[in-house]
Amino acid sequence: MSGRPLLMHSKKRHQTKRPYFYRVPKPGRWSRSDLADPRGMTALHVGAAVLEIEQLAIERLVGRVRMPVFGALATEMELDTVEASLRDLLLFVLSEDIEIVFDNRPYQEVIPSATESRPAQLCLFSGGIDSFVGLQLAAERASTEAVFCAHRDQGRVIGIVDELVAKRLRHIPVRTVKVPAMGSRGYIQLRGFLYVLAAGAQLAESGGKTLIVTECGPTMFQPRFSPADAITMTTHPEVMRLARRTLEVILGRSVEILIPFSDLTKAEVIALCPQGVSLAQTHSCISQRFGDHDGTCYGCVVRRLGALAAGRSDVSYRRDCLRDKGAHAGNLLTLLAFSLDVLTRLGSMPPFQTDLIFEFGKEDLFRRFALDNFAGVHRFGVVERHRLRPDVRRLYEQASAAVGANAFDARLAELASRAAQPDWTAAVPLWP
Repeated sequence: MSGRPLLMHSKKRHQTKRPYFYRVPKPGRWSRSDLADPRGMTALHVGAAVLEIEQLAIERLVGRVRMPVFGALATEMELDTVEASLRDLLLFVLSEDIEIVFDNRPYQEVIPSATESRPAQLCLFSGGIDSFVGLQLAAERASTEAVFCAHRDQGRVIGIVDELVAKRLRHIPVRTVKVPAMGSRGYIQLRGFLYVLAAGAQLAESGGKTLIVTECGPTMFQPRFSPADAITMTTHPEVMRLARRTLEVILGRSVEILIPFSDLTKAEVIALCPQGVSLAQTHSCISQRFGDHDGTCYGCVVRRLGALAAGRSDVSYRRDCLRDKGAHAGNLLTLLAFSLDVLTRLGSMPPFQTDLIFEFGKEDLFRRFALDNFAGVHRFGVVERHRLRPDVRRLYEQASAAVGANAFDARLAELASRAAQPDWTAAVPLWP
């Protein structure tokens, strides 16, 4: 299957001896939640272990790892199935065949001091636009609790989420789960797997069976723009399937993972945000830990074009790569060039750009995504009459000549009507 990132390994990594065992998660590296259910504790630790395996594998060869199973689960759980799922996951994402050994640890079940009524439906929440909109829509449909995974080295993001919850989400319970540090080595691809299992630990506590993951489609099925492009695989469909399979075995029951935004673009998600609800406190930038939106990273670019296309007020950006020739515009130009190709020659694009699109039947999704990106430029440069930098204008004019400027006006009108709706029946498929 396509979508596998190319990991860049240093000489030091190849010179390191193959270890016999690593124990993960490493003791003392993060604050463990005291969960009442040993199945929930196992789910949280297996998710954390997978994240730490990826961090280890970036710099050294990892041959075998120990990860914990709590209480009597070692005899009750299908450990062979869990091991097979984890090895498939690590081979798919990291291109590493790593042996998994389970370490049975004693566990004294905690009897809750009082019964707590909790929603049976949970929604992953990150503080970004997709999860902010998705959480509110989910809460309108049914009683919902949010789960936020707080990495211990992401203090700025934790602060942003705390403020967002206090000011915008006071009507929805948000449960914070402490998880291991992210580090600073670029994309950590397996954090989505951790988030699903951490939320699964909360399902074990509440007795619920439904988890909602509100990632928009172009991110979930994100293609490469170049052969060596490192893409985010946080909610890649293969990662989500393996997470569901692993979680179901650990919890000993079926789990439903809904992906209602999997066929919606970023602009369509933004258009669904209730009128009068500000997006200003949500975060999308990889530099958000420094306190602002840089404006040039891929997350900022997609967000800004989506907000422009949807006609919604947005955050302030430190750099304006739509019109400032001095601002780095590599991500913007690459995205617009990709969007132009989708609109004009999707069938003849290189396979590394289209494998995921064709494999999951997302041709129309990416056509709408491409229209949204140019519709955002259209609103900024034509409707609002801002000056566009020359390279952006050239790409816009090529797209306009290919599909007609009226197509962008029509798309703006369509988004203003909020015609697209989430599919609340869409779910991560069962593992074969």
